[in-house]
Amino acid sequence: MQNPSQSPQNTTSGNQARHFIRAFCWAAVLTVLVSISVMIIRFRGGMTSVDAGTLAAAEQKWQLSQILNYDLEIHISERYKRRIRIQVRDSQITALWRNDLPIEEHRGYLAWTVEGMFQTIRTDVNQQLQLKTPTPGTRLNNLTVRALFHPTHGFPQRYIRIEHRQQGNNPEISWEVISFKRHKSRSSGDDAPTDLSIVP
Repeated sequence: MQNPSQSPQNTTSGNQARHFIRAFCWAAVLTVLVSISVMIIRFRGGMTSVDAGTLAAAEQKWQLSQILNYDLEIHISERYKRRIRIQVRDSQITALWRNDLPIEEHRGYLAWTVEGMFQTIRTDVNQQLQLKTPTPGTRLNNLTVRALFHPTHGFPQRYIRIEHRQQGNNPEISWEVISFKRHKSRSSGDDAPTDLSIVP
């Protein structure tokens, strides 16, 4: 004789309850992980949220500094890590190394000059603004964008970008300028660098 408690209807209800509890638990875990990630980003290395005003103030400092000649070394972390050293003279890349290997073709690395980094950040900030007034038919993902700019010269020292999707977060993209040396103009005949302090 069949036990009423084991009827197909009761079994189906029990399975649905277990699936609901399992889904609820996974949602709770993901919420906690996202919250922890945001807290880590918020307090990492003195970085703060970037909006149009913050970016404009940093770019103004950079323009007023009138630094046309510099060497910088930058650590980039995406799906894989890499290190780039760039030599800029008269605002143009004159030498480039990737993981200590010289690169002859510079066109694909313009994003890692100071002007290129500002352009990348500006694109992300504009995307955040578009999310507030979305255009019909466009799909934009929410971003977490934080940065640390040099207090005197304005150039980006650290930057982090996380793209949030319904399927989960994309791996973060971040960079850190670990060395920045200003050079005098070529016409002065003195190309001795001045090491600009990097705020830890």
